[in-house]
Formats: sequence, C-alpha cells, structure tokens
Amino acid sequence: MSPIPEMSDSFMAHASEAELDAREKRLRALEKRLREPELMRMVMLYQVWKLEITQEGMPDGEDKFEKQMVKQFGTLAEANAFASDLVNNFRSLQYIKVEESHKNGRYKAAVAHDATRETQISIEGFPVGPAELSPDFLANIPNRFPEKFWDVMQFTSREIVEEETGEKMVQHDMPERHGQFTVLEMANHEACEKLIAMFKPAGGNIDLLKAYQSCAQVVREHRDQSNTQGECFKVEIEKGDIPEWMGYHKISMVVEEIKLQGPLN
Repeated sequence: MSPIPEMSDSFMAHASEAELDAREKRLRALEKRLREPELMRMVMLYQVWKLEITQEGMPDGEDKFEKQMVKQFGTLAEANAFASDLVNNFRSLQYIKVEESHKNGRYKAAVAHDATRETQISIEGFPVGPAELSPDFLANIPNRFPEKFWDVMQFTSREIVEEETGEKMVQHDMPERHGQFTVLEMANHEACEKLIAMFKPAGGNIDLLKAYQSCAQVVREHRDQSNTQGECFKVEIEKGDIPEWMGYHKISMVVEEIKLQGPLN
C-alpha cells in the first residue's frame, strides 16, 4: 500500500476550519432543541464495564469482586470496539483462556489469567435524558432511524343489546395507540401504566381502591417479568375480572413489535 501523502499546512488549516464550523452549527442547533422540552428525546448510553474477580488471599476461597465503569459511548459500535480492544490488550499477557460472545449485539468477554483471577468485560446500555449529557457529547452521536420500534395498543369491547332483536352482542371499540417507542422497556412501562390508570376508581370507595391497588401490583409484576425476559407486555382481561362500573366486556393492552423497512440512516 502506498504511503498517505502529506497534506499542506494550508489544506489542513482549511479542513480544520471547516470541521470546526460544521461542529459549531451542530452544537447551536442542538442547544436550541434542548431549550424546547417538547422536542427532547431519550438517548441510549452504552457503558463498558470491567469486573475483576480474585480468590488469592481471600479467606475460605471467597471471591473478591471489583467492578469499574471504564468508558461510555453514544453508540453501541463504539462501545463494542473499545471493549474488544481492552480484551486484546490482555492477549500480550499471560492468561489461561479467553471467552468472547455477543448477546443482543453487545460484546462480552471473560479472561482467565490464572486459577485465582478472572477479568470480565461487558457492555450495559440504558436510556438517559439529553439534559444529563453535554451538548458536545450529543453532537457526536450519529443520527439514525431505529431498526424496529414498539407500539402500545389498547383494544376494548363492550356488551350491548341490539334494539331490534333484544339480543346481546359484543361491540368492538376503535383501537387506541398510546405511543411508539424505540426501547422495549419504555413501551412496556407505558402499556403497564395506561392499563393501571384505566382501573383507577373515581370515587373514594375503599373496596374499589383496594382492588385497584391489587391490580396495579399484579400488572407491574407482569411488566417487570416481561422486561427481564425481553418480551412484549401483553395483558388481556375478560368480563368476569373487570369491575362493572367500567362497562367493558374485554380489555387488551399489548405492546407490538414493528420492524422498520428501508434505510436506517
């Protein structure tokens, strides 16, 4: 491969000036958006963590755990590359075994140095508000569309009496969308809270309030279980379990996964 030709000082000066000008424009636009609350969106942050596990010098063979956040990134690709480089640094040292894997697109590795010491590298991702990050950090996060998103949908039906025949029939209400989310956990949380809100009684009846509190606990436990298993929230409630004052025959609150077709950026 031919060596890269050296750039002239004037060329580098113009390039640097153009880059700084573009960066300033992005920062000004971002700062403007941050002053408008309705335009604020959550940002996924990816942190690279290192866990040191040692047995040497510990009583009764107990393990000693030391966990440290090494660095955080605005993209999963950057976090994966950095984590992989950390593990590669260990390859020049003495070690017994290196195990590497990817789960949900996130790099993970375990390095066994000897029988008493192991290093684990992992990536943790979580959403944060843009106000928690500096404008400079946000400006370096590339804009892109999500590969998929999740709809929060509500389906209800009522039992009515046909005027002409006097027969009972089920009438389905118009489905209602409560929002679209790019993070499953956020969609599950929204579905959970919307369902709980439907059961909240207007008055101060003690029995109704107790039933509402019991319902809220069960629904939130289902949400937490769905999040742990990486599944969409889905609850269907039939007439026998719906308070009469609500007037519903059936209630369904579900999170639906929608895969986006086409370019992602």
